[in-house]
Amino acid sequence: MLAEASGEAPHSLQLLDQAIALAEREFLLLEQEDCADLKESAQSRQELIEKAWEAKSGCTDADLEAMLDKLRKLKALQDNLEALATRRHAQTRDELNNRRQASRALSSYGHKLRRTLQPMMITKNS
Repeated sequence: MLAEASGEAPHSLQLLDQAIALAEREFLLLEQEDCADLKESAQSRQELIEKAWEAKSGCTDADLEAMLDKLRKLKALQDNLEALATRRHAQTRDELNNRRQASRALSSYGHKLRRTLQPMMITKNS
């Protein structure tokens, strides 16, 4: 997935572009509640950012400014990812609590129904 470039500065920028693309993909996956590959993608994104940072030596001022812009974009994407993940977590928690309450209600209903029907069954069998 890593693109090769002729110089270090363009290579750093390409790595950051790849990290941005991964973050955008992660956001779409999270929106679609397809969380299977998110952890691996986030780790890959982190590695790309670290490699871009390590390869920044020899960059021109313009390249460094471009890197800074891309890092700001990555920060904004990360903030959006965290906000969406927090919302998804809260939705999942609420859904789980609702299902637990429904399960308890059904269990209670079943218990009451058995208590109501049990005397009828005893008188029927007698």
